[in-house]
Amino acid sequence: MTVTRKVAELSALERLAWQAIRDGNYQDAALQTVAAAALCYDLAEAERDSQYALDGTDLVAIAEELTSMAEPPKSQTPGTPISADEPAPLPIAELPKLRLDDVAGMDDVKAAFHEKVLRPLRHPEIYERFQSELGGGVLLYGPPGTGKTFIAKALAGELGVPFYCPELSGIKSKYVGETAKNMTRLFEEARKHPLSVIFMDEVDSLLANRGHRHADAVAQFLTLADGMQNGDGKLLLVGATNRPWSIDSAVLRPGRLGTHVYVGLPDPKARVAMLEGMLREVPCDPALPRTLLAEQCAGRTGAEIKEIVTRAKARAIERQIATHMEQQVGEADFAHALAQVPPGTSAEELQKFEEWRTRRHNPDQDQGED
Repeated sequence: MTVTRKVAELSALERLAWQAIRDGNYQDAALQTVAAAALCYDLAEAERDSQYALDGTDLVAIAEELTSMAEPPKSQTPGTPISADEPAPLPIAELPKLRLDDVAGMDDVKAAFHEKVLRPLRHPEIYERFQSELGGGVLLYGPPGTGKTFIAKALAGELGVPFYCPELSGIKSKYVGETAKNMTRLFEEARKHPLSVIFMDEVDSLLANRGHRHADAVAQFLTLADGMQNGDGKLLLVGATNRPWSIDSAVLRPGRLGTHVYVGLPDPKARVAMLEGMLREVPCDPALPRTLLAEQCAGRTGAEIKEIVTRAKARAIERQIATHMEQQVGEADFAHALAQVPPGTSAEELQKFEEWRTRRHNPDQDQGED
């Protein structure tokens, strides 16, 4: 059997396994998963690709999990539910008014959005003419508090399409198979529009490396992601994470969350723009050195800079209440706030993101990643 046929058969086995999971036939799903694991080991040897071996190991773990699920529990309280009584409520779509120009800084992120998302969606006929593949999702990764949700919403606003932002608690479920069903319902709801954006925060918690108890969620996500551009309603999936290395490797492949965009700490230009925006309508000392403040905010996330501004304003408000005289936010207020809000992202954490990004761009250095 050729490598191409083995890869095709592997995909078929994964689909059959998921169908069996959805039907509640966990024993059959386990058998299909074991067969898929065997194919992965064959491909690892034929292609000399360690990732297939890692995938095979993951699939064996999933098969063991499915086998345990197929066995009747030794002791179960009568009436214990195996599925949710009612499905989780679907998120309400919003039409964001934000645009990418409303986002301070993040020039690299915006450029990636234009190249990988906006141009292909706006000029599909050109990409088709050059046989350039369309579709796939985007993974935004980086430290917490850097504005990943904000810029994802701005992307939907730039496209002028509905934006779905489900709570993780509304997707994950303790009941067998319900997490996968909730994802399916979300995708089906979003497909009612010609084009929509689904934003999934903390996607590493939902789609972690296989072998965990929500293996069915990963399998169903792969099925749904592979069909994002098929049918009447097309989807743009944007995931966000602070732990990209925890996400199942199959999720990160092209056509799924295959475009990876680092959202790091704001650069000097972004910090100045943030401060200008946050202080635009605030009574400030005319001599307040905004550029110097931006330098002093180095190493902080956007959320931390917002907290600094909030604390500086609170100090001025307290003075005005105490003195019954109009006050302005001054440099001393910011000095006090800066001392209270130290940088929350360590150099070691930033280095970990850089190492992961390097491995993704140079897979030969770490074939276990892809």
